[in-house]
Amino acid sequence: MSFGVITKDKPLLLTSHMSDNGVIFSDGIEAYYFQFNSGTTATIRVSNQKAHILINSIHYRIIIKY
Repeated sequence: MSFGVITKDKPLLLTSHMSDNGVIFSDGIEAYYFQFNSGTTATIRVSNQKAHILINSIHYRIIIKY
């Protein structure tokens, strides 16, 4: 899966068919992942909250502000 369409009224539903080592991650940070193995279903929808991701380039820390 490389893309999908998500609207406020239509979430994206995904079902894994990977027997093992399946993962879901976002923002290009694979270290922060959810296991997504065979039979697991994920619902991706538009959030009511908006998050701002700030990266402190001196210390390489990621700060998420809601």
